[in-house]
Amino acid sequence: MSPAHNPCSFICTELGFQFHLRRLNYLINLAPILSFFTYLLPFHILLFHHFLSSKFILFFIFTFYLSI
Repeated sequence: MSPAHNPCSFICTELGFQFHLRRLNYLINLAPILSFFTYLLPFHILLFHHFLSSKFILFFIFTFYLSI
């Protein structure tokens, strides 16, 4: 019996595909956050000891996270 006509292998393939699609979708959703963090990294290093500016950066990260 070919895999196309075998219901079990079809279901397993579908589930595997859905799983990888979900992981891929998760990574795609995570990509803007990661690029945003790398963009903010120099600013955060420069303003690390300044309390208000680090709060400002955290606020930006939080609002960016909510916008996704």
